[in-house]
Amino acid sequence: MKQFNLTKIILSGLLAGAINTATAQTTFNYTGAVQTYVVPSGVTSLTIDAVGASGGYSYSGYGAQGKGGRVQCSMAVTAGQVLNFFVGGQGDNGVGTSGGVNGGWNGGGNSSVYNFGAGGGGATDIRYGGTALSNRVIVASAGGGGGYNCSSGNDGGNGGGLTGDTSSMCHSKSYSGLCYNALGGTQTAGGTGGTCGGSGTTGAAGVGGAGKNYGGGGGGGYYGGGGGYYAGGAGGSSYTDPTRVSGVTHTAAYNTLGHGHLVITAVCPLPTVAAITGTPTLCAPGGTTLADATPGGVWSSSSTSVATVSSGAVSGMSAGTAIISYAVTNSCGTTTVTDTVYVTAMPTIAAAITTSCGNTDTITASGGTTYTWYPASGLSCTSCATTEVNPSSTTTYTVMGTTMGCTNGTTITVNGDRIYGHINFSSLAPDTLDMKVWLIQYNPIDSSIKALDSVLTCTIDTTGYYEFNGKASGSYMVKAKMLFGSYAGASGYIPTYSSSSATWSTAATAAHGSGSDVLDITMIYGTVPAGPGFIGGNVYSGAGKGTSGETLYPGMLVYLKDAITKQILT
Repeated sequence: MKQFNLTKIILSGLLAGAINTATAQTTFNYTGAVQTYVVPSGVTSLTIDAVGASGGYSYSGYGAQGKGGRVQCSMAVTAGQVLNFFVGGQGDNGVGTSGGVNGGWNGGGNSSVYNFGAGGGGATDIRYGGTALSNRVIVASAGGGGGYNCSSGNDGGNGGGLTGDTSSMCHSKSYSGLCYNALGGTQTAGGTGGTCGGSGTTGAAGVGGAGKNYGGGGGGGYYGGGGGYYAGGAGGSSYTDPTRVSGVTHTAAYNTLGHGHLVITAVCPLPTVAAITGTPTLCAPGGTTLADATPGGVWSSSSTSVATVSSGAVSGMSAGTAIISYAVTNSCGTTTVTDTVYVTAMPTIAAAITTSCGNTDTITASGGTTYTWYPASGLSCTSCATTEVNPSSTTTYTVMGTTMGCTNGTTITVNGDRIYGHINFSSLAPDTLDMKVWLIQYNPIDSSIKALDSVLTCTIDTTGYYEFNGKASGSYMVKAKMLFGSYAGASGYIPTYSSSSATWSTAATAAHGSGSDVLDITMIYGTVPAGPGFIGGNVYSGAGKGTSGETLYPGMLVYLKDAITKQILT
């Protein structure tokens, strides 16, 4: 019965994390006919495992079969080459009737005249360039058939190695002359047939000798073993062509019982692909560039929601991890190298003025791990999350924040258009620095003063400060008053004008433009008056007022006179 071939695909070998060799393993079993193999595209080498058939065993088991040999090697090939495979068949067993039995297909020697003896096994060989014996490049030899004489000891010789094994003879045959065993085939000649009053046939190229008078047939091989005479046939010799194969290993007596077989492994080199280069970390949104020195490949991403890639240009889409692959294909298959890219979300950086006191603003950044501020001029720290600034004019600051290698930034504008100063004391400072400061503008046209705005003081390192921001250009003075700890008529700090004056007429002024102007105040110690030092009230009568209930018209002129009715100001 014919046995069918089995092909198994194997991938092996690693380079830069990728498979670089593809192999296809195929088993060719005995069919009794030549089998043809065409070397596939891309295949450069075949690994060969060839096994010859065993001989048959003699009638009643008087002689055991010779075992088939094995050849393992590598054979250089090119795509499209045609190889012819001859897989040897096992020799027939002895059956105990007159006539002969056949040797195995592909060179097994027959057992003739009396078929108590068994046929020799057929060799397994590979032929290139034709099907003649001269085209053989690899031969795994076969074992000889068992002979029939006495009840044991008539074994066939084993095949394998450069010279086949000699057969066995029990030497119980009554003959006046000497009896000799059959000899194994060599690299140059077939084995001599056994003798014992007659002779078995000598082996020849590719063919085992025929057994005579109960003798077993010789095993096939490069040169066949001799046929037995009242004894087993000898084993054939194996062979490899040194110009075509390498890494040869011969094993004698390998196949205990059965047909031969042939296993070939086609080795196909996959493309060699260089490792991916470039920076595998990036930000989203943002990008990086990867490269591979091997041309003709295709880029891909395992997760396009994290990162996409085109011609090596990687774009971060969202935070996460993606495998960026570069695959190169040839006729043997595809080699892929991989690189893991790590995508970090771009930080959202924010900046805010957290405190403002005097001419000092505290600005704080958030959203990053490390920070860089610029311009650096006037900053208390250029690499802190929180820094203090003292701008002399309105200034826009930029802060860049970095998290896991990703940097983003924002800007913040600090208004430098301000009138500010700090509060000093002419004597011992009070326990509390809670004070109110008024911004006062003097009108030289009508000699009037007007309180435009007021703020509470703030404190920096136990010193009180005030500030007014974004005021129109003009001439200004300021006045401060204690909010707690001073009582009317008691001794304490009285309402004081800048820089240290009890009256507005002698107060220091600042001609304010668009920058920063300083008006410090040194509080005067004296008898504390009631109120902040301003005089105010309602107009009930007077020129232009009219009768009770009439509407007061804006813009009326009000005169301030002292106790002796001397006009002080309007």
